[in-house]
This record gives sequence, C-alpha cells and structure tokens, in this order.
Amino acid sequence: MKKLIKKLSIFLTWPLLIASILFLIETKYHKISGGDLNRIGKISINPNYRDFIENDEVDDVIHYSYLSEINQSNSNIDILVVGDSFSRLGYAGFVNYLSKQSNKTIVNANLKTLAPIQHLFNLVDGNFFENLDVEYVILQMVVRSWEDIINVDHQLRYDIDQLSDYFWLPYELRMQKYKNEVQEFSIKDFINRVLKYNLYSILYKYDDNAYFSKVYKFQLNKKLFSTKENELLVLDQEINNCKDINYDNIKRINEKLNYLSNKLYNKNIKLIFFPIPDKYDIYNSFIINNKYKSNDFFQMLRKEEKNYISIDTKKVLSPFLKDGMMDMYLADDTHWSFKSAKVMSKYILSKIYNVEKDILGNPDS
Repeated sequence: MKKLIKKLSIFLTWPLLIASILFLIETKYHKISGGDLNRIGKISINPNYRDFIENDEVDDVIHYSYLSEINQSNSNIDILVVGDSFSRLGYAGFVNYLSKQSNKTIVNANLKTLAPIQHLFNLVDGNFFENLDVEYVILQMVVRSWEDIINVDHQLRYDIDQLSDYFWLPYELRMQKYKNEVQEFSIKDFINRVLKYNLYSILYKYDDNAYFSKVYKFQLNKKLFSTKENELLVLDQEINNCKDINYDNIKRINEKLNYLSNKLYNKNIKLIFFPIPDKYDIYNSFIINNKYKSNDFFQMLRKEEKNYISIDTKKVLSPFLKDGMMDMYLADDTHWSFKSAKVMSKYILSKIYNVEKDILGNPDS
C-alpha cells in the first residue's frame, strides 16, 4: 500500500508542478484590459489602457432616446438608428454624438437577436411605420457581417406589439447590471484561461493567429495605439470573410439596399447606409509583411449606382490614421473608440444637412 501511495505521489508530482508553474506565469504576466480581443486571444494589454476614454469628450449622459421608451404609435423621429453593437456603445458611441451635435430627435432602435438589416426589413414590411413620422433611417452594420444583407429573409415581419421581444436593455441599465453581477468561479474557464495563455504566448511567436486562435496579431509600421507593443489585434472573421467579397456579391448587396431604400422612400423616409470598416481593413496598409487578402468592400461599393445615402466610412477615417491619430479603434477590441464615433457623427450630420439644403434651397444664395 505504501509503495502504491509513493508511486501515485511521484506520478502526480510532475503534473501538479507544471500546472503550478503555468498558473504562476499566467497570474503574473496575463494583463486583462477588458476588450473582446484581449479576452479571446489571451493577449496581455495594460489594465489601464482604456483610461484615455475618460476625458471631456466623453460625458456620462445619454442624449438620444430608445425605441422602447417612446410612443411607437404616434411619434416624430428625425433619425431612427438600426444597428449592431457599434450602435450600443452608449456614452462614447456615434448615436450619442449624433444627438449631442445636433438638435434632431434621434431614436436608437436597440434591437437584438437578428441582423440590423433583417430588423429593418421586418419593420418596413410590418406596420411599424404606419403611425410614425420618420425622416431618416440609419442602417449601421460592421462590414464583416456583409452576408447578412444578401441573406435577408423576406418572409419575416413585425407587428408593432411584437417589438418588445427584441429590445436590449438600455445602455445605462446594461452597465449597471454588469457591475452588479457576481462572477462565479468556473474551473473550466480557469483551466482554459491558464492553458491558452501559456500556449498562445509561445505559438504567437511562430504564427499570426497562434495556429488556431480566433485572434490574429500583426506588427505595424507606425505607432497607432497607445499600448506598449506596436501591434494590431483583429478577429479571424475579418480576414476569412474577405475572400468572398467580389463584384457579384457587392452588386447583390447594392441591389438589396436600393430595394430597401425604395420601400422606405414610399413611406417618405430616406435611407442612410452606414457600413463600419473591420479593424483589419482600416489598418491593413500599416501591417508589416501582410500575406492575407485585403478587404475591397468599400472600393467596390463606390462604383455602384445607389438611390440611398451611402457613408464611405473608410474614406473618411483613413486620413486621420495617415496623420498618426492614436486609438481610432480600441487596441484590445473589435470596436472603435469615441474618436472615430465623433468624426463619423459629424460627417453623417453634414450629409443630412446637405440633403436638406438641396431640398429647401441655400438660404445664403
């Protein structure tokens, strides 16, 4: 019996020793900043990285309304925003800057589960707009989700009383709920974090995505993030989805958007299509020795005939990057920072004011 116990203790000693070493390494060197890429890729970023967001340009007031808060049977809305997670960034989001920089009534649809364009078609084909006076609809989508435009299901539609099933909590309540949540310890998550951090730390030295991570890591030829390392982190989907971006698919996307715009126009509503570049796309020209396909979404879409207002987000933001503006997107995340949100909200408002000037005539002429 003693021999068995001795052999068992010897057998377990090395695994426990290795596990302890891996745990100590992860605990000491894995810095968590809170971004989705920092979390998924197990890539260390200073926990204080996001401190630059806390300044006078980001206040703690939500200036827009939520669709769940208004009278959906009788309201006047200047701009209705139907978007993805980029429209749910709260205080530092483009929707808040649109409201802050204008005197327009702006409503955030704040819908979940389905793609933004599917939500919008469901609203248009249902009875949502029958008793609402809406001037503009902004359809915001991140480019990596471009296939959602082609794959719209036209059999779906919403009656106005069905909408409550799709509302996200307002930003303030979501943040409060997140703060109050008690994170339960999970041995599975713990082992996953420790093992992946140690494994990825080695494999990233030999491969851009550590062979099987969902996060790619690139070196940049220019300092564009206020982090210690001059690196770009991007989601694998942003690279993988580039291969099918071609003229045939862009033509199909544009046809679908023109069709949607016509439907809205018949209700006296103007469509603004606001695609947001993937992080990989917007920083592509700064990647050292990039061996992957570029994203040609914006270049191809520019050549299409449109009957909607198209926002060329990449064209607007690129000069700021060339001039060296730091942290236009978040280093640790797939989302952009308040800097890009503020630039783009001003640009969208300028497009709207130009449309209104064309309709009403220039009062200074």
